[in-house]
Amino acid sequence: MSIRPDQPLFYLETMPEQGDEGLLSAEESRHVLASRRMGVGDRLYLTDGRGALASAVITNLLRKREVMVRIEKLERRPRPLREWHVAAATPKGDRMTTMLDMLTQLGMTRFTPLLCEHSPAKMTDKTLGRWRRVCLAACKQSRRVWLPGIMAPVNVAGMLESAGDARILLAQPGNSQPDWDSVRYEREIIMLTGPEGGFSAAELDLMKDARVEAVDLGENILRVETAAVALMSMAACGGKLFNKYNAH
Repeated sequence: MSIRPDQPLFYLETMPEQGDEGLLSAEESRHVLASRRMGVGDRLYLTDGRGALASAVITNLLRKREVMVRIEKLERRPRPLREWHVAAATPKGDRMTTMLDMLTQLGMTRFTPLLCEHSPAKMTDKTLGRWRRVCLAACKQSRRVWLPGIMAPVNVAGMLESAGDARILLAQPGNSQPDWDSVRYEREIIMLTGPEGGFSAAELDLMKDARVEAVDLGENILRVETAAVALMSMAACGGKLFNKYNAH
């Protein structure tokens, strides 16, 4: 089953089995009726964000303008083969929304807010919930059926301790580049981006002892959200993002 670019994807948290009916949330129902102007008999695509992709038909509109759908075809897709885990300091306001949106479109599978000495950000359950909604919207826009996981905040030491066998890349000036040919075949990559004030000397010392590989993102000074997106883009395309590192 494939979705054309002009076909919208909607979210249904609990996916019914093929032939059964389900009820869209009030928010998704508003999107179906007001934004897309769909009605009874129209067909649409659904995901639960956990690998399910379904084609469905609208069967009823309830009193509160909630949309009832019947699942006509259902398939379950496996998790992505590669784990793209972004751990980054958190920029303020809409810049955080922009970062999560772009990273999700690029294929990020997990995001961990990184607590750094130069950016002791405070996060609440409400904040994490808002970030999940941003990722959900980006998944629907990019037709992804696996939602990225939003992990609990952790400091640099905790991130490194939990890395296991993952390849760790760090956005850091200095003309350093990893072996991109080998990066392309890693099953799990953790990409670290620090705050605009940079990592502290103590945090950088921890990384030196933890096989972290620095990646120079070019001559310009980038904001946190730009650096995180650039680093993931470079990892995804094997380091061929900037001509500076693609002379061969």
